[in-house]
Amino acid sequence: MERSAVPERRKEIYRAAAELFVDLGPDEVSFRDISSYLGYSPVESIRDALAGTVEADVWESPLTQVLEQYFRIVNASLAQAAGGAADRLAALVRGTMIYYVRYQTSALVLRQRVLMRAMDRSTLGEKVVERGASQIFGDIVRQGLEEGVFLTPFPADARRSIEAACTAMLEWYDHRGAVGPDQLIERYVRLALATVEYTGLA
Repeated sequence: MERSAVPERRKEIYRAAAELFVDLGPDEVSFRDISSYLGYSPVESIRDALAGTVEADVWESPLTQVLEQYFRIVNASLAQAAGGAADRLAALVRGTMIYYVRYQTSALVLRQRVLMRAMDRSTLGEKVVERGASQIFGDIVRQGLEEGVFLTPFPADARRSIEAACTAMLEWYDHRGAVGPDQLIERYVRLALATVEYTGLA
């Protein structure tokens, strides 16, 4: 795609997304839907055109809904967990991955927006910080160290590694592939427990 054509292509994508969001919920709109709606092929052209930008007006309301869903899903998962750090970390990762699987496209756009505009006090980036998504992970890791069930000497790095691994799934996971959602989620739970060096991991 010619560089001069990128801004116009982005505008077309944003308009198509806005129109699709009228009929479909944030968890139902995929890059493939947008690509098909516009007649673009391959679907990667949508990702390429959106790289490095997020239009505020089109995405603000859907992304706010998606962000609210994250905390709803995670809090529900944590509420069902036992009080120990290992159970709570497993529940947090399960909730996070359930959210990512369900809202993969919208969550990917949200991630781009947060990375780009986290310092803008009027954007979703600060809301994420204020709501303390990372703080929840950090608190559970510290709890595990206090309980003696997590042995990592690098708790801050472990927390960052777990969050980075979970969000990386947004880039590569294909629902049509060999790895089903349940298998994927449990795989990431095990990876998280291994990252903090959980003593009870078989």
